[in-house]
Amino acid sequence: MQPTTFLALTLLATSAIAALDSSFHGAGAVGMPHRRHHARAEAGAAKRAKCKHTSTSTTTTSSSTWVAPTTTSSADDSSSTPSGDSGSSDGSDGSGSGSGSSDGGSANTASTPSGEQSGALAGITAFLGDNTGNIGSWFRTDSSSDSTNGRSWCQLNYEDSWMGTAIPVGTMIDSFGGDSLAAMQAYCGLEIQATNPANGNVVTMYVVDGFDMTWVLTPGAMDMTIAAFTALYGSFDDNKDTVVQNMSWEFTGNRNPAYAYDASG
Repeated sequence: MQPTTFLALTLLATSAIAALDSSFHGAGAVGMPHRRHHARAEAGAAKRAKCKHTSTSTTTTSSSTWVAPTTTSSADDSSSTPSGDSGSSDGSDGSGSGSGSSDGGSANTASTPSGEQSGALAGITAFLGDNTGNIGSWFRTDSSSDSTNGRSWCQLNYEDSWMGTAIPVGTMIDSFGGDSLAAMQAYCGLEIQATNPANGNVVTMYVVDGFDMTWVLTPGAMDMTIAAFTALYGSFDDNKDTVVQNMSWEFTGNRNPAYAYDASG
């Protein structure tokens, strides 16, 4: 084969791979939970590894200021959408599966039969009650090193400044018999109260994404936006090994329609 022919074929293959990668991570990607890169627990202390892609860039800061939104425990959330946000649903589907490993902690996956809950928690069977002994990590909402592209599993155009979190996506989907769309409609936007036992901080945040089960180390592990993590941990040092340990959290029974499934449109 002539050297010029080999070079041309190599360039063509490289372009095809780049195009395929773009199709998965572009703004139009639908229904995939973001992925995180965790290390195994060492000597009883859960630690997180740095992402496989290193970055020298500084922390992304949103130009918008997050304002605590109005919440509701009513099944009809249409009246409490904050100004500037609109809630809508186009019925698009999502995907995710699997079960995570457990290094302690608890997630109440079926403590209440389906149908007993009312309002925002109607139909919810997973994570009911107090989820204790869990790991809290952080992620950027639009970063290739965090496998995010600004569009979450909940079909939201989210930002680092949001008080948001991702919880184990496989558990959410499994609790609806493998129906990703039903899981997104049920869990996205639910209000959570999280507690850090190390400093006593109690923070309100919302389910805005699904946490890929590959990286879940405790049944109720959470991966938080930078804003939510900073509020709970008390600071932010841009270190992936910095996590909240032995945290607990529970649903409040409220849902914020601004963070409900496909609220960004």
